[in-house]
Amino acid sequence: RLTLSLCISLIREFRESLKGEVEGILSCLFLPILESPNAPTQHRLAVIRALYAIYKSPQCLADIFINYDCEVHGKNIFELLTKSVARTAQRKIPDGLAVEVIDQENLIKHMALKISVCVSIALVEWSKGLYEHPADRKSRRDAAAKAGETIGPEIAERVSEDWMLRKEHKVIMEEGKEIFKNSFKKGIAHFW
Repeated sequence: RLTLSLCISLIREFRESLKGEVEGILSCLFLPILESPNAPTQHRLAVIRALYAIYKSPQCLADIFINYDCEVHGKNIFELLTKSVARTAQRKIPDGLAVEVIDQENLIKHMALKISVCVSIALVEWSKGLYEHPADRKSRRDAAAKAGETIGPEIAERVSEDWMLRKEHKVIMEEGKEIFKNSFKKGIAHFW
């Protein structure tokens, strides 16, 4: 428990300066335990609780997505963790387990669903500044123009354009790698 609480603190408080270490914690510690069918139930429960503590922060989720999923050479940590949590929530509990283990398995599934809700809430919170009805944006800019002010692109718009371009670039690179594995001529044509 102490180790996991330290990992949570590192991820939540030092994710910017310890980017490589956070990637290692998430991909080499949390993900294998969550994915392994042979992992003890207590370990999976501890990891899912730790992930819930991390996923409660919309900013933490956005940082994980931008720092790993949008980096060309980074692992898709956010995607892998979110898919793993979704599979955990859908996992069938085997028959013949002790009542205590069944209760823990149900708790794991419940926590996985709560994490999925946290992802949805984070997406809504983070995107509030991104999407504005065009008529509202126009009326806001018109009002500012009448007052003699100029309104540039919102910070959220600039940030979203940047990470969307980074993610798009990463997807193109990954597609190109797969094409290149099959045929180097087609791979070169893809990048050319």
